Amino acid sequence: MCDEIKHITAELSGEPLPVNEPPKPRSRKKVPPVVARVTDADGQSVIVRTHTLSEERRYLKTDNCYRFSADELETTFITTGPGIFMKLSQYIIEADYPTGVIARLDQVSFDRGLTRRKSAQEDHYVRFDGTNYQLIQNFVAPYQTNKTRKGNKLNVATPQGSFSVADGDYIVKLPTGHLLKFTDSEFHELYDTLGWKAQ
Repeated sequence: MCDEIKHITAELSGEPLPVNEPPKPRSRKKVPPVVARVTDADGQSVIVRTHTLSEERRYLKTDNCYRFSADELETTFITTGPGIFMKLSQYIIEADYPTGVIARLDQVSFDRGLTRRKSAQEDHYVRFDGTNYQLIQNFVAPYQTNKTRKGNKLNVATPQGSFSVADGDYIVKLPTGHLLKFTDSEFHELYDTLGWKAQ
């Protein structure tokens, strides 16, 4: 109504007609995308992806915000259906680079998938050098060891089954007490060795 009155007034006075300018679009300043794990208003852990300042203000202004590195996008998996797992980086591409909440933390119960140790607990290990039988027996106790007839090997019997270790193999004891055997290359691929060093 006000615009009509302005037009009529301008026509009667001979002034040029006012031009209605379209409203300026809201600024959506692009920033480098961020993928983060945050806690939402309901206290649930969610993964969000932001690409504008307003999205950053909305999702990342929280005390409980963990930003994923590029490497972590390759090693974090999400489920897109029963038994279907996808790298987070791949999901972002296939979902056409979504923003906002893109995944929720949930318990999944499938027959197979990926797992990660619950904490960075330290595992104890011992290396069999072909001669340290007593050290191995003490390490695996209360389970029993026996020398094998073939070569310079040692057989270890556990409730989960028996395995033999050869010269250079490692035995790792998990916090649960379970024993695992690794070759030298397997052990060094999976573990960093730690030890106390005098100052």
